[in-house]
Amino acid sequence: HLATQKQVETNDENCGYGYQLWMSPIEGLYQFNGIFGQSVFIYPEEEIVFALLSGNQDLSPQGSTLDLFCSFLE
Repeated sequence: HLATQKQVETNDENCGYGYQLWMSPIEGLYQFNGIFGQSVFIYPEEEIVFALLSGNQDLSPQGSTLDLFCSFLE
């Protein structure tokens, strides 16, 4: 489970970086991020895996896609 735990601190106190995975503001939700908006969100507690294959100029690992996904879970 080390891959899904914060290993590296980031500028966002609610998030961090594990082993090839980004953490999120929601405990237990983590994600893979590809270039130009490709993402996979994994939330084992709710048995959700969501893959997004699209084009986006925003290279940030955190942003509108994560915000939208988190709002869906609330």
